[in-house]
Amino acid sequence: VEVPGIGTSVIVDHGEWGGGGWVSVLGNLKDVKVRLGARVAPRYPIGVAAGDTIHVQLTQHGTWIDPSLFM
Repeated sequence: VEVPGIGTSVIVDHGEWGGGGWVSVLGNLKDVKVRLGARVAPRYPIGVAAGDTIHVQLTQHGTWIDPSLFM
């Protein structure tokens, strides 16, 4: 999906992990390796960065969370 300001992106719904409501957006991708609705395992490659970095957004129940807490 194209997200304004961060380009080609993948949106990951983490299901019931950690109490549920977790969503990640990974942007600045040049190649997406998954299809819409795909279930992926931890550490599964979902895309290739378009440059040196990717853009990461993380929310739980709509509240922004600092993704560096998990990296």
